[in-house]
Amino acid sequence: MPPPPTILSKHATERITERFKASPGRIAELLTAGLGKRIGASTPNSLIHRLLWSPEDNCPLVAIQELVSGTVLTVLTLEMYKRDYAANLSENRMRHVINQMVHAGHIPPTMWRPGDAQEYVTVHAHLVDMPIAVALGRWPGPVSSPNLSDLGRILGFWTWVAQKLEEKHKAVKSLSRVEARFIGGQNWEVPFVAANEA
Repeated sequence: MPPPPTILSKHATERITERFKASPGRIAELLTAGLGKRIGASTPNSLIHRLLWSPEDNCPLVAIQELVSGTVLTVLTLEMYKRDYAANLSENRMRHVINQMVHAGHIPPTMWRPGDAQEYVTVHAHLVDMPIAVALGRWPGPVSSPNLSDLGRILGFWTWVAQKLEEKHKAVKSLSRVEARFIGGQNWEVPFVAANEA
């Protein structure tokens, strides 16, 4: 379930201004957009801990947010959060948050890191005789770049596309183009690259 629109408490606004280059409005915008990853909770108070990357500071931060109202009570630096909740932080969670920001266009693609198990690529096929794209599902194979057009170099990708089209009783010969996207990212056209061109 997506979080409610973010409301910054007076205390959170003051802490952001003290601790970060990013403005309070910018942090609220990123949180409201659903960016960041839930990494902990304080159940009795309905508080969640959201790990977020600040593009302006080029570093992570943690927002402590009331789940029901969306009110952010405070925003901590990573060092502050680690003092009490170091176990909630992991390389995988950090990777996920950074990749999420790359897909949303907030930080450069060079910051993307491979190996995020929660990073899904959905694929759609456009057919010459159909006005609406056909959803093929999630690509189950490897992703080695944030530039999804690179999938066109993988023979197994095209085998999978053909298999999915056949399962949906669509003719492979009617395929005009394929698009892929990360969750929260843009659509990438995936061109076919012959083996001798790869």
